[in-house]
Amino acid sequence: MDIDIKPIEKRSNGYRGVDRVLNTHHFKYKSKNEFNKLIEMYFDYISYTFVSEDIEPISIFNKMLPFYSLLIENGVSCVIILYNDEPIEDFSNVKIELLGIDIVNQHNESLLTDPAIDLPLNYLNKNLLCNNIDDCIKIIRLLEESILNEYGHVMKTLYVYKVIC
Repeated sequence: MDIDIKPIEKRSNGYRGVDRVLNTHHFKYKSKNEFNKLIEMYFDYISYTFVSEDIEPISIFNKMLPFYSLLIENGVSCVIILYNDEPIEDFSNVKIELLGIDIVNQHNESLLTDPAIDLPLNYLNKNLLCNNIDDCIKIIRLLEESILNEYGHVMKTLYVYKVIC
């Protein structure tokens, strides 16, 4: 199970893949002090989300919540995302909402949001994710028949949840 803060792109109006990364160009601030605080918290966020693999996701959530709140206060469009290979039944009594099921390659890059891949949209929801595993299987079969398979892409599914704060 992994947890992260993901940017929400205004033009797409929502989540667009676990491979999207929050970085400093998403920051909005009114003063140098606000920027310095965001940068300081950003580097702390990187240290406990990308470096520390032994920390439980609920501990990461508790550590990232003040940073997330500061981002929201400063007008940054973002969301806390929880994702896993299997459905998540409970996240330590924190409310979560299933956004859908993503299909990713071996680098956790979403194949459903790749504009170079022409997918039938009737299998995807408003988040460009599948609603059920049967639709994922159909899309994986389509992808296996396409050029992706020629490059030896390994595909897997990820259940993607929005953490309700």
